[in-house]
Parts: sequence; C-alpha cells; structure tokens
Amino acid sequence: MVVEVPLTGLSFSLFGLRDANAVCARLPEPLASGLRAHGWRFYDFIGSGGCRFMCSWATTDADIDALLEDTRRLAAGC
Repeated sequence: MVVEVPLTGLSFSLFGLRDANAVCARLPEPLASGLRAHGWRFYDFIGSGGCRFMCSWATTDADIDALLEDTRRLAAGC
C-alpha cells in the first residue's frame, strides 16, 4: 500500500527511494532525540541529521500514525 503523508510545515525532509521497508529523513537533532526519548528506534544514516526508519512487515497503520503524531508534536518545538 502506498500512503501519501502530508508533511507540510514539519522541520524535516524525506530523501532517497521509498520503495521498500525503509524511509530516510533528515531530522534536526532535537527531533531525533525527542523521538528516541519516546521509545522510537531508528538508525543514524548518511551524515549529519540523516535517519533511516525500518519497518517490519508487521507494521500497522496505527504504528505509522503514532510515529507521525509524535513527530508532529515534537517538531512543533524544533
């Protein structure tokens, strides 16, 4: 399933191909630290600010919604 996520106004950008179970984003350090403090795990990737999120095949829409909600809430303070 392909889902378009509105990211307007958020303080990060996606980069690279998104045709598998990985999504790469450039996150400001306060946002990355905040997500990790909320229990999200992801890899530092491709230099400063690059983060790689990997999804298992068991990832649900609710999981993605929770990540986006935390991202939106935390990004408002970045």
